[in-house]
Amino acid sequence: MGEKAHCIGDIDQAHIPCGGQGVVMRGAKTVTIAGVGVRLAIRGRNSAHAAETGSAKPLCGFHEGFPNVSDVSKTVFAEGRGICRSGDTISLASKFLPCTVALPSIVNTFVFVGG
Repeated sequence: MGEKAHCIGDIDQAHIPCGGQGVVMRGAKTVTIAGVGVRLAIRGRNSAHAAETGSAKPLCGFHEGFPNVSDVSKTVFAEGRGICRSGDTISLASKFLPCTVALPSIVNTFVFVGG
């Protein structure tokens, strides 16, 4: 059946190196679920979070994460981009390893997206 589509307002798993937890801040403007934009590859950025304060040597700097084209649905699209699903990885950019993962959707309770 697939995983639930991720939407603006959903959260990503805490990014362990810096302790920051991203909230989806951007997504589709024309495709919504329960009135909220669905999260898309590249465009579906999470809230910026900084390296943990008080750490003598922070492991990561101020950044935002987003789902890469390679990590989202290859069969379901919105505005020409693949839709992010719960469990998809989130990265700083295509050249970096994933830094977190999309947690189960709290906004969307009924729309599932396949492969």
